[in-house]
Amino acid sequence: MIPLLLLGWKFALLNGAIHFVVDYNTSRVTSRLWQEKRVHDFFVVVGFDQLLHSITLLGTAHWVFHWF
Repeated sequence: MIPLLLLGWKFALLNGAIHFVVDYNTSRVTSRLWQEKRVHDFFVVVGFDQLLHSITLLGTAHWVFHWF
């Protein structure tokens, strides 16, 4: 989150909050999937997690800086 502060406090705060919520939820799901040895589903959720983070970065960059 520290590097995001270089882009401004609104950008860093919003990304940090959304990142926490996304990771909290996806980590609960992936932990269960890994214990159940559902490896394919585990990696699908990990990929979805990364997609959500990418969308968050693009969305907040647009909102804060009017990029894109």
